[in-house]
Amino acid sequence: MKNKKCDVLVVGGGAAGSTAARSSALKGANTIIIEKNSDTVKQACAEAFTCSVIPFMPFKIPKTQLKWKIDGMKLYADGLSILRKGRLWEGYSIERKEFNPWITNQALEAGASILADTELIDLELNKDNQVIKAVAKKNGEEIEIVPKVVVAADGVKSTVANLLNLKKERKCSYAYITSYEISNVKLENPHLEQIFFDDFTPKGFAYIFPKSKNRANVGVGSVLLKDKTEKFFEKFMDYDIVKKQLTGGEITTDRSGYAPVDYSLEKNVQGNVIFTGDVANQNIKPFIEGFLPGIICGDIAGLCASNFLKNKAKLTDYEIRIMEKFSEIFYISDQILEFMIKIFEQENRKDYLLLLALCSDVIEFENFNDLFNLSYEELRDKIEKIISNKS
Repeated sequence: MKNKKCDVLVVGGGAAGSTAARSSALKGANTIIIEKNSDTVKQACAEAFTCSVIPFMPFKIPKTQLKWKIDGMKLYADGLSILRKGRLWEGYSIERKEFNPWITNQALEAGASILADTELIDLELNKDNQVIKAVAKKNGEEIEIVPKVVVAADGVKSTVANLLNLKKERKCSYAYITSYEISNVKLENPHLEQIFFDDFTPKGFAYIFPKSKNRANVGVGSVLLKDKTEKFFEKFMDYDIVKKQLTGGEITTDRSGYAPVDYSLEKNVQGNVIFTGDVANQNIKPFIEGFLPGIICGDIAGLCASNFLKNKAKLTDYEIRIMEKFSEIFYISDQILEFMIKIFEQENRKDYLLLLALCSDVIEFENFNDLFNLSYEELRDKIEKIISNKS
């Protein structure tokens, strides 16, 4: 059995984990990443983000990584559509197969090391519930790693959280997304993202996110059972507006998987473990945008770990630092989450109109609860008037 020691052990070599490793290594911490998959890009991800998050980034994104400009979003429900444009709705699509290795290389250049194809299988704790040993497996051989701090960036189904028995799963903790990259498509507007609410997306939504003039990530996400979303996807592909754009397209990549919706951890710092990225539900609702927020929070996790090792801060400063930097965005996101869960608890046709109003941001939060008291006809008329006034 091999034995290693390190200051910071990062579990998960995706965007959040690699950024955490980069920031801790830059501060002089001996940092090791373990990643169980040789390919970290095959994650549930629509590969898009809004420009509004870019100013919070810990480093500049090279223009070569910004593959396709997004000018806005068009949302559909029950025969209605709303077009949203402006700074909050502009963004870019990326290629995870290029972006993820670029971030990993940033971590390696900063001095971190990585153990690829290495799976965490056990954690040993002391009497104070501090991790004193991690056991991983690579090519059938066990490796013991003795860390001072652990950064858990291992996704929605976090092995770290499961081994520590910390997950408190709720009805809406996760959505399962059936999603594919499709080429040879004929998009109505290749610079607009499209969101759909209808029977093919119970307790969720469907999307078409452009990656070029003739490529897009297409998916259906729902908090219902995983085995149903493939059927939802087939129904979505047969929807007239969708069929017109995607008929003849060729599926090139499967991007299906879980995405966090509700919180499943009570705290993001437990003992000497910091949780970051999807396991900490660090994304922006309603569209579960977690790629850049994961990078931002991962950077803070790495900095807090290195500062802790230098006796400059407590690990619990992690939550404080995130709130200082990102509080307004996460506060609004959490308000949206509350409304989403309330809508998901409904069982009537109004769900789709309520989601349309919520996700298009055409109703002030303080007035949104009033919508639940309207009849279907009243709600539809109200949204239709708002659309007319904005046209």
